[in-house]
Amino acid sequence: MMNVVTGSPFLISLMASVASLPFFLFTLPAGVLADKVNRQKFVCAINLWLAAIAVGLAVLGWLHLLNPVLARNFLFALFISVIPALMPVVGLQVLHLGSSQLGLLFTSMGAGSVFGAVFVISWLRARFSPDSVTLAANLLIVLAYMLMAFVRQAEVFFVVAALAGVGWTLSASELWVAAQRAMPSWARGRMNATVIMISQAAMVFGGVIWSSAAAVAGPIHTLLGASVLFLASLLLAGRLSINVGADLEDKVSGFLSGSVESGAGRQ
Repeated sequence: MMNVVTGSPFLISLMASVASLPFFLFTLPAGVLADKVNRQKFVCAINLWLAAIAVGLAVLGWLHLLNPVLARNFLFALFISVIPALMPVVGLQVLHLGSSQLGLLFTSMGAGSVFGAVFVISWLRARFSPDSVTLAANLLIVLAYMLMAFVRQAEVFFVVAALAGVGWTLSASELWVAAQRAMPSWARGRMNATVIMISQAAMVFGGVIWSSAAAVAGPIHTLLGASVLFLASLLLAGRLSINVGADLEDKVSGFLSGSVESGAGRQ
């Protein structure tokens, strides 16, 4: 995207440094706040900040000022980052799993992903719209988060991890397919790069937030808070439809055309 906006090698190289700048500037102040501020209030502030992000994206989508594919990818990546951030913590510190059992935990999630990709997603696509499939997958992830907060038996927790893997694969697949179908052929590479960039940024941002919350309030309360916020984001983002049609394709094409014209104007 930076190569589209500007041809400057300096600015393109600077992207990696700029991405690390927020962590350099705000990590130490965040640690100071965690030490000085009431921890319950601190966690509430973090949750309110995440809720504000979800509400802001939903409002922009409601006003048709936000590309639905990019917004849905950002929201999904923000909340799916709970899995890599918290599942190992729960496994090691709450369930007291060994190294081999932790490996089996991630294997269970991978098995769920494979099962969802091979046996479930084609059946759902033949019967339901992309919005319905994505909503069902995200609700399955919310359920998995809530179960992770309460389940204390390792074998049952492996099953919950498999459910999370199914939900992750179904939702990510639908979002990716919606982007591929909606984008015009002349901008496929640009749109793919933008989707990946936004998703990875949301994963990094979400990972830092969830890990910080777990360090302050514990992984169980963080999982419950993530479940509530994820559910709220699904309700608020109802107008960000990814059902493939002319309207969605026009929105994506308009977004990309505006980006190209903006970059050409700067040059």
